[in-house]
Amino acid sequence: MGILDQLERRKNKSAALEEWIEARPKKERDEWLEAFARGDLYSVAALQDLLARHGHETDKNAIYRVRLKQPNYIKPR
Repeated sequence: MGILDQLERRKNKSAALEEWIEARPKKERDEWLEAFARGDLYSVAALQDLLARHGHETDKNAIYRVRLKQPNYIKPR
């Protein structure tokens, strides 16, 4: 068995987070996207905790990458 055969294929965490958000009902999805865009109000750690409570475990880096993609992103001061 070769090295490449032994590697697990994993989905990128930020892509998995984006898919999870897109799978939410529209009203909930809009609220998540608003929370991600409001870097001035909500920390990455707060979003990570809330995501975990809603059943999606992810890391801070994935949250940050998704956050930066938001067109209305407001940077923290």
